[in-house]
Amino acid sequence: MKTAVIGGGGFRTPTLHGCLVRVADRVGIDEIVLHDPDADRLATIGAVIAGLDRERGGTAVPLRTTTVLEDAVDGAGAVLTAIRVDGGEARTIDEEVPLSLGVLGQETVGPGGIVFALRTVPVMRAIADVVRERAPIAWFVNFTNPAGIVTQAVRDVLGERAVGICDSPAALCARVAAALGRSPHALAFDYAGLNHLGWLLAARTTDGEDALPGLLADDDRLARIEEARLFGSERLRALGAIPNEYLVYLDRAREITEAFRRDGARGAIVQAQQRAFFLEASPDAPADALAAWRRSRDARHGTYLA
Repeated sequence: MKTAVIGGGGFRTPTLHGCLVRVADRVGIDEIVLHDPDADRLATIGAVIAGLDRERGGTAVPLRTTTVLEDAVDGAGAVLTAIRVDGGEARTIDEEVPLSLGVLGQETVGPGGIVFALRTVPVMRAIADVVRERAPIAWFVNFTNPAGIVTQAVRDVLGERAVGICDSPAALCARVAAALGRSPHALAFDYAGLNHLGWLLAARTTDGEDALPGLLADDDRLARIEEARLFGSERLRALGAIPNEYLVYLDRAREITEAFRRDGARGAIVQAQQRAFFLEASPDAPADALAAWRRSRDARHGTYLA
């Protein structure tokens, strides 16, 4: 199965590529095609992936890049989309204009999210039109934010073969499992909501016992979960659930707005980090490109929700 990644020049693509390679035999992936309109970004990300492949001892899944959308999706069995229309510069504007008016500026929450959706939906629908023509039986898997709005718009074109996914709920479940000293695969999670608007309601063991109440009562274990820092342990105990991290933007909107106005919004920070990476990394030196990518990735993770 040919798998196309639209937005393949994006910073997170090497992580996604690694996931695809790991499941390639199980799901039948025999080619991965990265598409991006920016050939330079594609070349740099391709070098990072080449560095990762060398560390892994090579990969049996052929990889190629293209700037032509039709070439990328033609005959694909799966099309994954993770694009940012007009790049990080547009995200910075989306966030800073509301902040200048004293309103929360954030990528998917509030007016910044609405503007992001208005700019992104027409482009995503155009991509979906090409997929419908060139890969009519493909599964269309959308990562592009705001994921709910964008996926609904794409489903109007592609129907039920279009699905939207987000790693935020899974990351919350993984943090809870780690705090409980268990593998995520050893627990069954009850999660209510959609993408960034959701709550973890239960974490059931194999014998059906819900381990979440015990976790909420244990200050030491709870302190290992990022959401406890964001919302406070007493808030989580009062809820009897753990909110998705993005709900902090609604729960503490005024406080976070003041912090963003003082310290700068997330978009500007990420844009500066990624600009430095793409300037530093050389497409002709995979090992050096990989090292630069890891430094930038670690800096990104280290400042996330700080």
